[in-house]
Amino acid sequence: MAPCQVATARHWVRLLTTEGETVDLDTAAIGRRDGSFIVWLRWDFDRHGPELGAEYRVEQVEVDCRGLRQRVLKAVDSRKPLVLLGDSTTSSTVQVDSTDAKWRAYSKGSLGAQSTSALCRRLTSA
Repeated sequence: MAPCQVATARHWVRLLTTEGETVDLDTAAIGRRDGSFIVWLRWDFDRHGPELGAEYRVEQVEVDCRGLRQRVLKAVDSRKPLVLLGDSTTSSTVQVDSTDAKWRAYSKGSLGAQSTSALCRRLTSA
Protein backbone atom coordinates (compact mmCIF):
# COMPACT_ATOMS: atom_id res chain seq x y z
CA MET A 1 0.00 0.00 0.00
CA ALA A 2 1.37 3.41 -0.93
CA PRO A 3 1.83 5.95 1.90
CA CYS A 4 -1.05 8.11 0.62
CA GLN A 5 -3.53 5.21 0.39
CA VAL A 6 -6.00 4.60 3.17
CA ALA A 7 -6.96 1.07 4.19
CA THR A 8 -10.68 0.57 3.60
CA ALA A 9 -12.75 -1.30 6.12
CA ARG A 10 -14.05 -4.58 4.75
CA HIS A 11 -17.79 -5.26 4.74
CA TRP A 12 -18.31 -8.97 4.09
CA VAL A 13 -21.78 -10.06 2.96
CA ARG A 14 -22.73 -13.71 2.43
CA LEU A 15 -23.00 -14.39 -1.29
CA LEU A 16 -23.37 -18.17 -1.43
CA THR A 17 -23.76 -21.05 1.01
CA THR A 18 -23.46 -24.67 -0.08
CA GLU A 19 -23.36 -27.84 1.97
CA GLY A 20 -19.68 -27.40 2.79
CA GLU A 21 -18.56 -23.96 1.60
CA THR A 22 -19.41 -20.31 1.94
CA VAL A 23 -18.47 -17.40 -0.29
CA ASP A 24 -18.60 -13.80 0.97
CA LEU A 25 -18.40 -10.57 -1.04
CA ASP A 26 -16.67 -7.41 0.20
CA THR A 27 -19.28 -4.77 -0.64
CA ALA A 28 -16.95 -1.96 0.44
CA ALA A 29 -14.55 -2.59 -2.45
CA ILE A 30 -16.45 -3.02 -5.72
CA GLY A 31 -14.88 -1.52 -8.81
CA ARG A 32 -15.58 -1.47 -12.54
CA ARG A 33 -13.34 -1.97 -15.55
CA ASP A 34 -14.50 -1.95 -19.20
CA GLY A 35 -17.84 -3.70 -18.60
CA SER A 36 -16.59 -6.01 -15.86
CA PHE A 37 -16.43 -5.79 -12.06
CA ILE A 38 -13.41 -6.04 -9.75
CA VAL A 39 -14.35 -7.51 -6.35
CA TRP A 40 -12.91 -9.29 -3.32
CA LEU A 41 -14.31 -12.72 -2.44
CA ARG A 42 -13.68 -14.66 0.78
CA TRP A 43 -13.92 -18.45 0.47
CA ASP A 44 -14.43 -20.78 3.44
CA PHE A 45 -14.11 -24.36 2.23
CA ASP A 46 -14.99 -25.89 5.62
CA ARG A 47 -17.99 -23.98 6.92
CA HIS A 48 -18.71 -26.66 9.52
CA GLY A 49 -15.29 -26.16 11.08
CA PRO A 50 -14.67 -23.97 14.14
CA GLU A 51 -14.91 -20.18 13.76
CA LEU A 52 -11.61 -19.77 15.57
CA GLY A 53 -8.82 -21.06 13.40
CA ALA A 54 -10.97 -20.98 10.26
CA GLU A 55 -9.06 -21.02 7.00
CA TYR A 56 -10.05 -18.55 4.32
CA ARG A 57 -8.88 -17.84 0.82
CA VAL A 58 -9.46 -14.24 -0.16
CA GLU A 59 -9.32 -13.41 -3.84
CA GLN A 60 -9.56 -10.25 -5.86
CA VAL A 61 -11.33 -11.28 -9.04
CA GLU A 62 -12.46 -9.64 -12.23
CA VAL A 63 -15.95 -10.78 -13.22
CA ASP A 64 -17.48 -10.57 -16.68
CA CYS A 65 -21.21 -10.99 -16.06
CA ARG A 66 -22.14 -11.01 -19.75
CA GLY A 67 -19.91 -14.03 -20.35
CA LEU A 68 -20.44 -15.51 -16.84
CA ARG A 69 -16.70 -15.86 -16.37
CA GLN A 70 -14.05 -14.62 -13.97
CA ARG A 71 -10.32 -14.49 -13.41
CA VAL A 72 -8.22 -14.22 -10.26
CA LEU A 73 -6.09 -11.07 -9.96
CA LYS A 74 -4.73 -11.52 -6.40
CA ALA A 75 -5.12 -14.13 -3.68
CA VAL A 76 -4.37 -14.31 0.05
CA ASP A 77 -4.60 -17.34 2.35
CA SER A 78 -4.95 -17.15 6.11
CA ARG A 79 -5.05 -19.71 8.91
CA LYS A 80 -7.16 -17.37 11.06
CA PRO A 81 -10.15 -15.13 10.28
CA LEU A 82 -8.78 -12.56 7.86
CA VAL A 83 -9.00 -8.80 7.89
CA LEU A 84 -6.75 -7.35 5.23
CA LEU A 85 -4.42 -4.38 5.63
CA GLY A 86 -3.44 -3.58 9.18
CA ASP A 87 -4.63 -6.82 10.75
CA SER A 88 -2.32 -8.68 13.11
CA THR A 89 -3.42 -12.02 11.63
CA THR A 90 -0.66 -13.89 9.83
CA SER A 91 -1.52 -14.17 6.18
CA SER A 92 0.41 -14.88 3.05
CA THR A 93 -0.05 -13.64 -0.47
CA VAL A 94 -0.48 -16.48 -2.91
CA GLN A 95 1.40 -16.19 -6.17
CA VAL A 96 -1.23 -16.07 -8.92
CA ASP A 97 0.02 -18.10 -11.86
CA SER A 98 -0.91 -17.60 -15.49
CA THR A 99 -3.69 -20.23 -15.35
CA ASP A 100 -5.45 -18.32 -12.54
CA ALA A 101 -5.07 -15.00 -14.36
CA LYS A 102 -6.84 -16.34 -17.46
CA TRP A 103 -10.59 -16.00 -17.89
CA ARG A 104 -12.52 -19.03 -16.68
CA ALA A 105 -16.04 -20.08 -17.58
CA TYR A 106 -17.17 -22.79 -15.16
CA SER A 107 -19.19 -25.90 -15.92
CA LYS A 108 -22.87 -25.74 -14.99
CA GLY A 109 -23.52 -26.64 -11.35
CA SER A 110 -19.88 -26.33 -10.23
CA LEU A 111 -18.96 -24.17 -7.22
CA GLY A 112 -17.31 -21.68 -9.58
CA ALA A 113 -20.47 -21.42 -11.72
CA GLN A 114 -22.68 -21.04 -8.65
CA SER A 115 -20.50 -18.29 -7.18
CA THR A 116 -20.21 -16.45 -10.52
CA SER A 117 -24.00 -16.53 -11.02
CA ALA A 118 -24.70 -15.37 -7.45
CA LEU A 119 -22.08 -12.63 -7.77
CA CYS A 120 -23.47 -11.35 -11.08
CA ARG A 121 -27.05 -11.36 -9.74
CA ARG A 122 -25.87 -9.28 -6.79
CA LEU A 123 -23.75 -6.87 -8.85
CA THR A 124 -26.23 -6.26 -11.66
CA SER A 125 -29.28 -5.83 -9.40
CA ALA A 126 -27.70 -2.95 -7.47
